[in-house]
Amino acid sequence: MYRFICSIVLNLFVKRFFNYLTTNHLKSMNESQSIQHASNKLIVKEATNDPASLEMVPNFNKGITRLDEINAEVDSLWILQEKDLTGVKTDKDKTVFSLADYVIELIGALHSHAYQDGNATLMSRVGYKSSVIKHLATAELLVVAGVVLVEAQNLPAEELMQAGISSEDLATVQNLIAELKEVNTKPKEAIIDRAGVTERLGELFAESKGIVKNTLDKLAPQYKRKAPEFYRRYKAARGMRYKGKSTAKPETGAQPEVSIN
Repeated sequence: MYRFICSIVLNLFVKRFFNYLTTNHLKSMNESQSIQHASNKLIVKEATNDPASLEMVPNFNKGITRLDEINAEVDSLWILQEKDLTGVKTDKDKTVFSLADYVIELIGALHSHAYQDGNATLMSRVGYKSSVIKHLATAELLVVAGVVLVEAQNLPAEELMQAGISSEDLATVQNLIAELKEVNTKPKEAIIDRAGVTERLGELFAESKGIVKNTLDKLAPQYKRKAPEFYRRYKAARGMRYKGKSTAKPETGAQPEVSIN
C-alpha cells in the first residue's frame, strides 16, 4: 500500500512538472522577440538592397552578414520550437488503450484456466480487476502487462487457445509493450529538445541585439553623410517605437517614432 501511494504521488508530481515546463518554459518566441526578429530581418533586407552603400563601411557589412546568418538560424529554430506534442500524446494514448484491452483479455483467460486447474497461485497473480487496469499509470500498466505476458507464455499454446488466446495475441502484447516503452520517452525527449531550442534562441537574440546596438548603430551615422537614403532606411528598419513610455496600444492613426537606441 505504501509503494502504491508513493507511485501515485510520484506520477502526480511528474505530470505537474511536465505541465509547468511546457506552459512556462517552452513557449514560442514572445512578442518582444518576434518584434526584434522582424526588425532584424528588415534591417538585413534594406541593407542588402543597396550593396554599393553597404560596402562603404566594411565592418557594417560584416555586421549585416552575421545578422543575416542569425535570422536564418532563428527561423529554423522557431519551426522546431513550434512542434506540437499533441501527436506524441495521441500515439501514447492509443497504445495505452490497446495494451490495456489485451491485458484484460489475457487476465480473463489466465484466471479461467487457473480456476479450472485449481491453481490458486496463478489466480492471485492475475487477480486484477478490469476497472483497475483501465486506470493504471503507464509505468504500472507496463509492469502488469509484463507479468501477465510471462504467465501466459508459461502455458502450453493449446491450453491458451482453449481460452481464446492465440500466439499472435501474445506477440501483439509483446509489441505493444515495446511500443509503449518507446512512445513513453518521446514527451521527455521533446521537452529536452525544446528546452535546448529555447536556450539557443535566447543566445541568438542576445547576440543580434549586441550587433545592432554596438556595431550597426555606432557605424550607421556615417551613412547620414555618405548615403542619406541608405541611412534613412536603416533607421526605419532599426525599430519603430511609439511615443511615450505607456505600454498601452497606440490610438488609431498614431504616428510611430523612429529612433536608434
